[in-house]
Amino acid sequence: EGMADDQGPTAVKVCIAVVEFDLVQGQIARLVVPEDALSDEEKKDLAYHAFPDSKSVELSLSSGKNSIHDTLFHFRIRNRQAQLGGWHNAYAFCRQRHDPSLPRGGDQISVVVVSNKPMTTTL
Repeated sequence: EGMADDQGPTAVKVCIAVVEFDLVQGQIARLVVPEDALSDEEKKDLAYHAFPDSKSVELSLSSGKNSIHDTLFHFRIRNRQAQLGGWHNAYAFCRQRHDPSLPRGGDQISVVVVSNKPMTTTL
């Protein structure tokens, strides 16, 4: 089932998530494929870390009226399903769009690749 299935100790398990900033709910993982790859707690952890820090947002929004700012970064979240602990490695592409016609003056969305193994040289 998802990233927790047993395909051997060296198998790379991967999922993809789409995280949006919702005006009411805050950061939320709208889509995770496969659906059962992450627990509800892991989805919350992923959503919390899927956007750059507030200073990065501030800088990108001040750069123009209708600007788009793309950011690539990586982070880790705790693997809450593993018996011995461990981490999920996450690689995010975040797009921040400044548009005065939108609520809050813009929107944010991140596409995140999550793996049980480091993939920094692959991506």
